[in-house]
Amino acid sequence: MAKNRCVIITGGDPTAGLSGLIRGDDFVIACDRGVGYAAKENVTPDLIIGDFDSYVGPLPENVPVTRLPSEKDDTDTMAAMRYAEERGFSEVLLTCALGGKRFDHTVANLQTMAHGASAGLTVTLEGDGVRMICSGPATREIKKEEGAYLSLFAMSGEVSGVDLTGVKYPLSGGKLMSSFPLGVSNEWTEGAARISHKSGILLIVISEK
Repeated sequence: MAKNRCVIITGGDPTAGLSGLIRGDDFVIACDRGVGYAAKENVTPDLIIGDFDSYVGPLPENVPVTRLPSEKDDTDTMAAMRYAEERGFSEVLLTCALGGKRFDHTVANLQTMAHGASAGLTVTLEGDGVRMICSGPATREIKKEEGAYLSLFAMSGEVSGVDLTGVKYPLSGGKLMSSFPLGVSNEWTEGAARISHKSGILLIVISEK
């Protein structure tokens, strides 16, 4: 069966219902502590990547392992993202990538999303109470979610040609800057928000109120 999407299970706070997010045709990479998260939900990864500074335990049999040095430029998650880019996946799902005391890793994972998007991938992050979508120029609809906010952020210096309809605060040919949070905390006025942009890396965040 061809693998259409790459799922990366990272080492942040565990994501509830992890196994329910994974489809049968996904290629699953577990990064370091993510090996333990996968095991708890009976998910067998297709590949394991890590320097194993946060996971000590048995590894699943017959699963390839890429061991990374502890001193390196790439995080384990970034190494997994590079793998997805090199193998030609068009979509990546990040899980277990938020929360905990290591806020620096949360920021690093957001930058990893932007890196993937700059390479032409659509990168989604699923966490408890939040979903994020990061991509280059695209047009998409985001269905209304009750009890949630819809926010847009520039992950490159500038995101231009932003059209946003079906929301309380629409935009037409707008511009978002990485230095100003203009697009935070919008709300749906219709059943779906329609979002498009012409240049730059855009981050869409759907978060619980």
